[in-house]
Amino acid sequence: MNLKRFSIVYVVTALALIAIVSVVQAVLGFRIANGGMSIIPAIVAGMIEGQRYARAHRALPEGADMWRFAKAAALVILGLSLVFAVVFSLIMPDLRQMMSDPVGASVLFAGSLLQAALGLVLVRFFVGMGAKSQLTAIRKQEERE
Repeated sequence: MNLKRFSIVYVVTALALIAIVSVVQAVLGFRIANGGMSIIPAIVAGMIEGQRYARAHRALPEGADMWRFAKAAALVILGLSLVFAVVFSLIMPDLRQMMSDPVGASVLFAGSLLQAALGLVLVRFFVGMGAKSQLTAIRKQEERE
């Protein structure tokens, strides 16, 4: 499992979600964004890492390896979440004001910690799920040949 690829997929997925939400809001006039959307990048990146592992090794990753990767991924998620908060505070006055207040900054940090904790569990689960689905697809492909 590759942490660099995980990070790239995570960021691209997060930016794609932001773009989709913005387009829907601009075109249809309503917001589809919600707090639950923040877990989607971890799910997508975890699934892709599991699929890549299964393709490369033709096996499921060991449980300990998945947990080790999930822990590292959670730290990446925490770091990216904090970077996103800082970057978006530069373009969003409400977020900038929230970050300038100690209580607001603490709330944002707590949210980032929660996102990382959820990411830990989600990445572990979806790496395994991605690997299983890829192995099933590989076996079906081999049966057809």
